[in-house]
Amino acid sequence: MADWADWWSGPGGINDVPTRRVPAVGKFEEWWELESKLRADGVVTISTVLHQRALDIGCPRERVIQIPNGAETSLIRCYPVSEARTQLGVPQERPIIGFLGMSQGDMEIVMGALEQLGNVWLMVVGPKNARVLEQARSFGIEDRLWQTDFVPEEKLGLYLACADVMCLPLADRAANRGRLSGKLLYYMAAGRPTVVSPIGDHKTIIDTFQVGLTAAADAFAPAVDRLLTNSELRERLGRNARRTAETEFSWPRLIVQLEAFYQRILQN
Repeated sequence: MADWADWWSGPGGINDVPTRRVPAVGKFEEWWELESKLRADGVVTISTVLHQRALDIGCPRERVIQIPNGAETSLIRCYPVSEARTQLGVPQERPIIGFLGMSQGDMEIVMGALEQLGNVWLMVVGPKNARVLEQARSFGIEDRLWQTDFVPEEKLGLYLACADVMCLPLADRAANRGRLSGKLLYYMAAGRPTVVSPIGDHKTIIDTFQVGLTAAADAFAPAVDRLLTNSELRERLGRNARRTAETEFSWPRLIVQLEAFYQRILQN
């Protein structure tokens, strides 16, 4: 069985780096990304884009399935904003947009929005990143950047709950079209609405389940401002997000689908 969770090779893929210490490794990975799927008895893809790519390279349709990430609803509790901020000592009146991740790419999209929104803070939950700090300086929002550094797993929901709105900025490239970012599922589990770039399955999830707003880079600021200034909309989308995490993206539901696929492949 092959799991396909990222668009790795080719222009715009994760493996598309300008320089590589061992170029032969990159060539092998590019070949093996596709070859491993063709040799597999079954292929599990994380997104509609990778599902279609598997079909395009010649994988038989009956041996390919799309199963998304699940939401960590047992790990992430829903806290009221005021409770989370009280516990962590965060000012109650501060408008905050949140971001979660080890990899902190495409942040220029959200920073460009915050440059237009003079009082909004950006909370980055994850390791302190010098590149992100330098980006904040270049956009003039350094004094509104909160880099939390590593957060213990048991406190992750508390930190996410400090944000009024979450964000998922994505540049339009193959790696982002092919993925389904796990952070979106964390945001949904926390019961927070998200402003998302309209890329790949992220747009489909936002539009289908009404768990946030999609916005291109030049419309990111108005989308963030709309949620921050409309508490009824913000709370409704947040409730939708948690409910969708508990149902459509629950791990028990997805595990049943995966086991059924495995059984079908084994029987064939």
